[in-house]
Amino acid sequence: MSKLNAQNVKIVIDTGSDLSYVKASLVREKGWRCKKCAEENVIFGNSESEIVNSKVMGDVVIGDDFRKKSELYVLEKCPVDVILGLDLLTPYEIYRLLLLASNVRASSM
Repeated sequence: MSKLNAQNVKIVIDTGSDLSYVKASLVREKGWRCKKCAEENVIFGNSESEIVNSKVMGDVVIGDDFRKKSELYVLEKCPVDVILGLDLLTPYEIYRLLLLASNVRASSM
């Protein structure tokens, strides 16, 4: 179970990303308020890029143990609902979340 602002979402943990993002279409669909921020040039693994200039406040929940309130950049080209980057996750949290994900997959087989 993963949620953003009490809505079920698909979350990807991306240890190669310095920042965290939310899909722009999800923000529009849910009517979440954005605030302007300094522009950031996001470069994707395939060398495409996008300039982001807004953020949304997010209450991120994964399972029973992880909850964090933070600002996420609003990204048009976001391939999933939410990408959690290193700005929100400590190495220990990454380890715990990956362990939780592997246990969930194993138990559902």
